[in-house]
Amino acid sequence: PELRSYRSKVAGRAILGVAFLLVLWIAIDGISWMQGVRQPGSSNYLDILLIAFLGAALALAERTRRWGNVPRAAYILAGSLLILTWFTFLFFPAWLLPVTPLLFLPILIVGSAVGGPATFIVSALASLSLLAAWYLASPAGEALLPGSAIPAPLLFVLGQIALHQIMAVLLYGFSRHNELSIERLRRQTEKLAEMAHTD
Repeated sequence: PELRSYRSKVAGRAILGVAFLLVLWIAIDGISWMQGVRQPGSSNYLDILLIAFLGAALALAERTRRWGNVPRAAYILAGSLLILTWFTFLFFPAWLLPVTPLLFLPILIVGSAVGGPATFIVSALASLSLLAAWYLASPAGEALLPGSAIPAPLLFVLGQIALHQIMAVLLYGFSRHNELSIERLRRQTEKLAEMAHTD
């Protein structure tokens, strides 16, 4: 019960964090729209579609968490973020660099709220997504920031992939440590309760 309660709180904070990013996204889009500034390759309809998709995923994840199914809520949230990055990489390959940090969020969410081998599965998906996006970005293997000449070389991509796996290992170790600590405390409590009944 203690572990479930802890993970439910973590999932709730993750949902709030992603909701904050969504609000920030809407605010930036709103300001850009009022000023008549549009980013290269973007469109109002696509932005509205992606915002609605992420908003629906957030609502579903929060409802699932409140029903007590924390792992499923974490998977819904992490999966929606992965799908969002896949969509961006596919249709806007030039945005590889600014979107790349989003791939850390699914790893963080699943690693904190679920733990176990699922952390490595999500980190592998994130790394493969980045590698595929880099490969498809251009024939020369370079993705550029919009309106700039900053390349995304293979070294950058491999560095990000290494960070994905390091984060997965750290989160797995932290999750395992929490599980063992809670189990140890539970056993100690049971022993003390038995000793009290014996006395």
